[in-house]
Amino acid sequence: MLDLVPLSITYLFQRGLIPQRGLGGAIRVTAYIILGSLLIANCLLTIPKKDYRDKFPLPRLDLVKYSSEKGYIFAAVGYVHDLSSAVSNLTSVI
Repeated sequence: MLDLVPLSITYLFQRGLIPQRGLGGAIRVTAYIILGSLLIANCLLTIPKKDYRDKFPLPRLDLVKYSSEKGYIFAAVGYVHDLSSAVSNLTSVI
């Protein structure tokens, strides 16, 4: 139930802003409000002290072990290819 409260407030807020500023302006205003809320939330977060030992420590990333797997190589090359094509498409539009 509490998850719907911010959604309903945003909905009512948008209904009032759309006639005044249009859809794009209303979305921008809402985005700036959310951005400000996220900045405040990030400033309030603290890193816990490391006085304890983790029950499940994170494993070390061994890139040499993964670089011998074909699936990892294809996924990495595909990701770089998709990213470079997306950037080139954006720069051609601008």
